[in-house]
Amino acid sequence: MRNTGLIPAIIMLIAGAITAIMSFLNGISISKMLTTLLVVLIVFYLIGFFVKKLFEKYLVVTKEDLAENGESEEGEDAAGEESQEAFEGTEDENVE
Repeated sequence: MRNTGLIPAIIMLIAGAITAIMSFLNGISISKMLTTLLVVLIVFYLIGFFVKKLFEKYLVVTKEDLAENGESEEGEDAAGEESQEAFEGTEDENVE
């Protein structure tokens, strides 16, 4: 399973950095900049939280999902080895 725990923090920090830089470049007062920054950080943290939940729900394949489908990591490896052995066996037959 992929680590999705940092998604809200990364989205929040990127939005906060952009807000702080743009506020500084536009000459906005410190009190207004901090208020705006606080609102942006809270809003983008919530957005990041929902993005994280979407990733976990739709894109991350968990062990429970594999078990429900009757698949396993070991089964996939064994099937891959068997097909490779069968392929190698057909090459030997064609050479002779």
